[in-house]
Parts: sequence; structure tokens; C-alpha cells
Amino acid sequence: MRRSFAYARQLRDEREVARKRLVGELEERRFRLQSDVLRQRQSQVTAERVALDRLSQLEDKRRIAEAEAAEKTAALEALEREQARHADRARVEAEARRRLVEETRVMLEGQVAARAQLTAAELAHRAAVEAAELDEVKVALAARRDAEARRRVDARDEYLRLQESNRADLSARRAVAEAGELCSRDPLQHEM
Repeated sequence: MRRSFAYARQLRDEREVARKRLVGELEERRFRLQSDVLRQRQSQVTAERVALDRLSQLEDKRRIAEAEAAEKTAALEALEREQARHADRARVEAEARRRLVEETRVMLEGQVAARAQLTAAELAHRAAVEAAELDEVKVALAARRDAEARRRVDARDEYLRLQESNRADLSARRAVAEAGELCSRDPLQHEM
């Protein structure tokens, strides 16, 4: 008897261990599914944050370039005042510096414009990808709705077919019953 109880306890303990293992696996699976969704959303948030940080950096760079251009313009004006005192030599130096400032400005404007185009192209690409994903979701939803509508139409058609079959069966039974009643009423007709 003790062996039976010990064996029963052992079986119960083994079932409990198996149940706990199954519960753990189910919790792990549920956690992974939720984690995937959270990680995906976190990735999107991170990508948006990085994009905003990059835009902020580009704006800071543009402001710095404007400040540098303003400083260079002020330096150019100071040189022009000195040109009046130093004649030809100062005039040549000022011209060289002005050209350098202009080339730098043009180069910086080109870089800023190129970066702005890249950012706009990246944003347009993201919008196109999101629109394509949205279209895929819409197509899947439309297909699901169409399948559901077809299922309902098929069920209705089956219901109507079954009703018609039941009516035909009922009519046939009534005809048989009426024929049976007629035969039982008129024995001469029955013999014919």
C-alpha cells in the first residue's frame, strides 16, 4: 500500500513538473511574441529619434555655416578698410580672401543642399515603403472580407438548397400519404 501511495505521489510530482515546464514554455513563447512587437516598435522609435537628431545636426551645421559666413564677411570688411591704407598689396590679399570665402560658401551651400536632398529622398523612401505596407494590409483585409462574403453566400445557398430538399421530401411524403389514404378508402382502385 505504501508503494502505491509512493508511486501515486511520484506520478503526481512528475505531472506537476511536466505541467510547470509546459507553462514555462507557453510563457516564454508569449513573452517572445510580445518582445518582438516591442522591439520592432522600439526600433521604429529609435530610427525616428536618429532621423530627428540628424535633422537637428544639419540645422546646427547650417547655423554654424551662417555664423562663419557672417564672421568672414566682417573680416572681409576689416580687410577692405585696411586696403585703403595698404593700396595694391592689401587689395590683392582682399581679393584672394574674398574668392576663398566665396568658394567656401558655394561649397558649403552645395553640401547643405546635397544633404537636404538626401534627407528628403530618405523621407520619401520611408513614406513609399509605409504606403506599400499599408496597401498590402488593405489588400489582405479586402481578401479576408471577400472570403468571408463568399463563405456566407455559400452557407446561404446551402441553407436554401437544404430547405428546397426538405420541401420536396415533405411534398413526396404527403403525396405518398394521400395515395395511401385513397387506396385505403377505395378498395377497387387499390386492386387496379
